[in-house]
Amino acid sequence: MNEAHIHMLVNHFPIIGLFFGLGVLLFGVVKKNLTLKSTAYVMLIICVIFGQLAMMTGNKAEHFVEDLPGFTHKIIHEHEEAAEAFMIPMYILGLVSIVGLYAQSKKLSFEKWISYLALVLGVVCIFLSKNAGTTGGEIRHTEIREKDSTLSNSDAYNQVEEEENE
Repeated sequence: MNEAHIHMLVNHFPIIGLFFGLGVLLFGVVKKNLTLKSTAYVMLIICVIFGQLAMMTGNKAEHFVEDLPGFTHKIIHEHEEAAEAFMIPMYILGLVSIVGLYAQSKKLSFEKWISYLALVLGVVCIFLSKNAGTTGGEIRHTEIREKDSTLSNSDAYNQVEEEENE
């Protein structure tokens, strides 16, 4: 297993886990259930940890795809920018989740507002996760690239065919 494989394993959890964590948090807020909210906070903290792991493995994963057909540095740069834009509010969401757990454990009155803040931050993160995930997928999945992106599907296919015939 190399860094590219590890990156692909860990990079899905921050996005998918975010949806589940926010769903549990929303249900906990609606039902006024502290156990559900605590569970959601822990899930969101784990999402941030996996997001950091994805950031740490991303640079090393780049070296494994640099020489592959259809790869350009423009695509990887777009993904890096999108991932950074996604992770900044994710880090804040992680800190808010830690504060939420603390506020619950100490039965602090502002805990309810922390859960609302976490929901709002989570929605922001979901919108940013779409761009990070899509640009990451475009690195190796030429079929989802926009027409004006580096190589069209047929160009990437023809490039692979030419290399195989050499």
